[in-house]
Amino acid sequence: MITIKTEGSSTSDNVRQIQEQIGGQLTERWGEYTLSVNNVNATGNIRFIPFEWGVTLLEYDITFHDDVIFESNYAEYNPIRFYYCLEGHCGHRFENQPESALKQMEQFQSVIIANTDDTASLGYFSKGVKLAINVILITRKEFLKKRLNGVEELNKKLYQVFMDTDHERRFAFFGSYNLKLANKISALRKVKNKNGMIRIMQIEGLVYEILAMHIAQHEKESKSSLPETSLLRRELKIIRELANKIAKNVSKEYTLEQLSRTSRLIPGKITGRF
Repeated sequence: MITIKTEGSSTSDNVRQIQEQIGGQLTERWGEYTLSVNNVNATGNIRFIPFEWGVTLLEYDITFHDDVIFESNYAEYNPIRFYYCLEGHCGHRFENQPESALKQMEQFQSVIIANTDDTASLGYFSKGVKLAINVILITRKEFLKKRLNGVEELNKKLYQVFMDTDHERRFAFFGSYNLKLANKISALRKVKNKNGMIRIMQIEGLVYEILAMHIAQHEKESKSSLPETSLLRRELKIIRELANKIAKNVSKEYTLEQLSRTSRLIPGKITGRF
């Protein structure tokens, strides 16, 4: 078991503290920072890109070679974090909660978390699990200075979280599965423009789209207008594979019956997710 402790005043500080504890090489290009690790602790990388108005993209593309607990103290800047596991899964609880309160961040699930200044977050990562995790961090005081932030349009719960610039309220939302987020995050990871400035601008645009999708899902679920999915995560993976197959060959004609036979899912489960 490895315990990694971070208590920086920014994402940059925290990634550097991770580097000190598990090793690796930190590089920077066009404002994009990447910690590459290939040793007994882990294989893969952690990258982050800070944008204006207190928004930061953080992505894990890594496999740990031992069980890992991240003990993250956010007292110095305490962002709201929007999580999405594109691959793999992890656990979370607040430091002052019992172990029985541990909740799983499942693959394809939208999760929003904010801490109080006096309570750390504990993240649990299993040995040998390939992780592709997208995190958008919002530093509230900076974000609220943005003239067109749209915060006043949020529902009461999320509005209170954004306006809690003194970090007095703890918040955790574990939403339903969302395949549209998976598609958008996959698109973000595929941005390859050779012009660094254009690439960063394309990524920033996608980050705001992903943030909007997280918020929209919380809005819908808060109003009870979005039912819990009846699909298993295994079935969601099958449907995502079908969607990718169709996207690669859009000229081919597909029937619902063919897709149902290929996937072994009933037609209603397929049509409900397209």
